[in-house]
Amino acid sequence: MHLSGHPLHRARVTKDPSKIKQCPECRRLVPAHAMRPLSRTRFGGGVRYACPDCFKRVMDLRKAVAGRR
Repeated sequence: MHLSGHPLHRARVTKDPSKIKQCPECRRLVPAHAMRPLSRTRFGGGVRYACPDCFKRVMDLRKAVAGRR
């Protein structure tokens, strides 16, 4: 199973498929414990999660937009 080419992702991912999730932002497979809460869904379906890289990127964008207001 090829995950993302990044050696750390392969080292941390377990073989149990229930503990591997796909990031909705970048579509990479990451361990479920590494997913970070990004936002609530629009229609009350819970919380949307993203991988740490996407989480950081989205938070940086939110800070930049808030700083311009």
